[in-house]
Amino acid sequence: MQFTLENLHRGTSRTILLCGGIVALLSLVSVCLKIVSMPLTFDEYLNAHYLWLVSIGRVPHRDFWCHYPALGFVMVRPFFQLFPESIYSVITLRFLGLCFFIGTAAALAFHARRLRTNWLWGALALVLMLTPEVTPSVVNFRTDAYAALAAIVAMTIMFREPSPLRSGLVTGLSVLSVIIMPKYVYPLAFAVTAYFFYGFFSGKREWRSLILSALAGGVISLVLSQSLLLTSSVRLWDDLYWSPVIMQRFYSHCAMTETSLPTQLSTVASHFSRYWWVAILILAGLSGWLITESKRRGVQLWVGIAIIAGVAVFWGTCNQPWKQFLVPGLYCLALFVPYAARLSRQPLFQLAGTVVLVIMSTFMVFINTRTTATQLASGSSFHDFNARQQLLDNIPRSDRVVGFYKTHPCFREDQTFVTWDEQWGEPKGFTPILPKNSRPFSYFLPENLKQSLENSPPPATIAFDSLNYPPGWNQVLSDYLMRHADLYTKGEVLDCEIFIRKDLSR
Repeated sequence: MQFTLENLHRGTSRTILLCGGIVALLSLVSVCLKIVSMPLTFDEYLNAHYLWLVSIGRVPHRDFWCHYPALGFVMVRPFFQLFPESIYSVITLRFLGLCFFIGTAAALAFHARRLRTNWLWGALALVLMLTPEVTPSVVNFRTDAYAALAAIVAMTIMFREPSPLRSGLVTGLSVLSVIIMPKYVYPLAFAVTAYFFYGFFSGKREWRSLILSALAGGVISLVLSQSLLLTSSVRLWDDLYWSPVIMQRFYSHCAMTETSLPTQLSTVASHFSRYWWVAILILAGLSGWLITESKRRGVQLWVGIAIIAGVAVFWGTCNQPWKQFLVPGLYCLALFVPYAARLSRQPLFQLAGTVVLVIMSTFMVFINTRTTATQLASGSSFHDFNARQQLLDNIPRSDRVVGFYKTHPCFREDQTFVTWDEQWGEPKGFTPILPKNSRPFSYFLPENLKQSLENSPPPATIAFDSLNYPPGWNQVLSDYLMRHADLYTKGEVLDCEIFIRKDLSR
């Protein structure tokens, strides 16, 4: 009888594994459909615009305003240059990000196997995280995906006993992740600290080797990052200053001057209340982790506490109520989901839990596919990309433009150093927090735009934007058009009014 039950158990496990693999594959297909059905988003446009400028040899922070870290753009530049100068190349960049997402899922799957649970508890955890609200932030082209892979791999290594090789990999990957995009800085900083404190207090004789290996890993990562950045004439310190440091000052400025914005914590609470099954899965994983590791009090307990604290600090201090800031925390919490299968040692209980996981993941794939099908049927993505491509085709490569997001052809240079200011708070924009003697500060001033319009050939397109332009720009553009009304004709792109030079209008 026992042999029969064992065979039944094995056969059932294989069936569940097969079903889980099919669900993972269907999830991948659903994400691919989302990639081709989603219109261009604001952040995605900025990333694509900055990447194009880097690809044509422009230097971030010197030749154009770049508030994102440049390393991700430098890394992906060779891939981007394989494709023609078309707005549709953004879709290929989304698929590149999907490859990194698959790498992150694979890292979580191996993490689950090391914890002696089914790999489905690692890979399908991400499927459950891909709610309709979160998916756009995952499939959008942004450098977050590259930072996420490095961060998650580093954290999975930290769930294993410290060794010189692992300590070097941990610090190297952590530093690389933060330089690419600093959204994982709190979980990584807390986890790395806990990892080495554990190595020291656990009485390991090679703790000096751990420290030396960690320093070597960090130095190698810094040297590699600086070497890549130098191919675009960017110094690492300048990149860190003009992206994460300046943006942190900007967000702090906005938080102090704009009190009506909800906090990230309210977004997190709203998300978990709406997708309660995701919250239950994470709580089950955290419970399994606490029950299992509190008895052993090993490195998994130290690092786990640190990661949870890092996520709490990240969500607690972030004053941006956007779904993209849910993703880093969800990725980190996915590390604990495999522990849910260890709440009981009974094989039947573990099988039942895996069945529930597969069913929940199937339900989430269904929800995502239905949402994507509706968007795909509307044709909004095709209309958006076609309109942008037609605008891009009309603008000579040598011409410069004044436009923002929908009215900007994306793969053309700006008339000045920058064409947007994201006016939050009062006084508005980046100018209150920029050094007064810096080049970016001078290029935000309306006087610079006025001089640029007069000294350079008339720009190909001009568009007004009362929300996102630096203060005073709209008046400069209005005055310029009044003086040169014979050169321009009024047009429209994506329901936005633009003025295009008459010899280019069709």
